[in-house]
Amino acid sequence: MENLRQALITTRAQVRRLQSTLIELEPTRGQLRWLGGRRHRPVLRFVFRDAQDVLNHAATLTGYFDGYAARGAYQQHVARALAAPDSDRLSVLFPYLREVLAALEQVLSELIEREPLALAPAGPRKPGPGRTLELCSMHLAHIEQKVCAMVLNLTSSKALQQRAQQHLDDG
Repeated sequence: MENLRQALITTRAQVRRLQSTLIELEPTRGQLRWLGGRRHRPVLRFVFRDAQDVLNHAATLTGYFDGYAARGAYQQHVARALAAPDSDRLSVLFPYLREVLAALEQVLSELIEREPLALAPAGPRKPGPGRTLELCSMHLAHIEQKVCAMVLNLTSSKALQQRAQQHLDDG
């Protein structure tokens, strides 16, 4: 289980990096181009879907360690607290992503601190917490890549464009 704890710590670090990236790259109202936003609406929808997948990973992790009932309760709580916005604007995406990442970070932190870190007897077993963390990490990386690309293409600020490009290069 120590390998699993290390994977939780690694994923939490990735969440924190993405949170700081979002803070660093969030454009203000005057920094977005009026034209070009429509081209990126399909990409925004994919990012919203990836964010929903991240919340599903948090629920699944809860289920592995607290059981099916806890997973269901977490899903209901998240559905009420973090309903996906009915918008395809970048200005709505950033606050929503910050809330999603905060919810995931809370689940990861609780699991990291748990002693002993053991699977619930009445909980899911497959694909397993390790694989769930791998998939979650992939979704987080995809979100970061897409957000950076959208900021790079939609902002009129050279400073934001440079920061977004730097994040893509470091990727």
